Amino acid sequence: MDTIRHLFLTGERQVGKTTLINRLLACNPGWAVKGFRTFMERSPDPDLIGAVYIAPIAPSDWYRKEEARAGIRRLSGMEAFPVTFDRIGARILRESANADLVVMDELGFMENDAQAFQQAVLKTLQGVTPVLGVIKPASTPFLESVRGSPHVHILAVNRDNRDDLLLTASRLITAAVHSFQISRTGTRHQ
Repeated sequence: MDTIRHLFLTGERQVGKTTLINRLLACNPGWAVKGFRTFMERSPDPDLIGAVYIAPIAPSDWYRKEEARAGIRRLSGMEAFPVTFDRIGARILRESANADLVVMDELGFMENDAQAFQQAVLKTLQGVTPVLGVIKPASTPFLESVRGSPHVHILAVNRDNRDDLLLTASRLITAAVHSFQISRTGTRHQ
């Protein structure tokens, strides 16, 4: 049987995808979790919505927020900085060894020109460490290659099903992590 190793949540903005990930992680505080999050800081400038940053999940002594701006959201559109994904995002993923779970929150169109980052994501998905992530409901060659990766399962989140999906997502990712822990050490971690 083909097992689910990687779980990605998809859905429109603000439906609770990151909240669902946070709830799953809170239920499993003993897991060694690495990976990245993207977040936006609002701008007081009336022409800007805010700056988007990429940051490691786990504390890192080399990370500097001022060097991790991945894009700027303006009223007129988005400006992405692929070099930030290539430098910071790829490094975060390379340093995710020895994790029980790698978080990728989130994958989207800002990485379209970030070749090193894309390669790091796909290499991680080819590995055995489970991944829990968010993927935008858009179609780009990169996002389609993520969706088409073996062992990837996609759950569509919306306002009506997000609470019910917690149990399904928890069951899937917990099984993947426990299976990985057993294969790595021969024993299950709590």
